[in-house]
Amino acid sequence: MSVFSELLRGLGSNLTAAAGTAIQQTISEALAKLPAADTLAARMLGNPRVKTWLAKQPIEDQAAVKCAAAIFASAALESVLKDLSR
Repeated sequence: MSVFSELLRGLGSNLTAAAGTAIQQTISEALAKLPAADTLAARMLGNPRVKTWLAKQPIEDQAAVKCAAAIFASAALESVLKDLSR
């Protein structure tokens, strides 16, 4: 094996390690910025248009919508986590 190819191989492994570290750091930073599922659901339900619409619904339907928002928020965050983990 030539000295040149040995240098390239060493450089490649160093770059791979550096890239892996950078990717992990980016993932960690992105995860830190994600809201909790209940916070996300509250934000969705706190939208003025959604709040107005929700207030016009029967009480039992309001509870179902709030539950659906929590499920949606949880599923959305889970999907983001899976994508970031790849």
